[in-house]
Amino acid sequence: ARIAKEEDERELALIEEEERRERERKEAKRRKLMSSRR
Repeated sequence: ARIAKEEDERELALIEEEERRERERKEAKRRKLMSSRR
């Protein structure tokens, strides 16, 4: 059971990492758009 819990935590960490990367990509895109408008 303990192993499964560790697996779940690793899975969650991966998902959170993915979401953070997604947000950063959107932020970067928006910043690029803002700066290119000038």
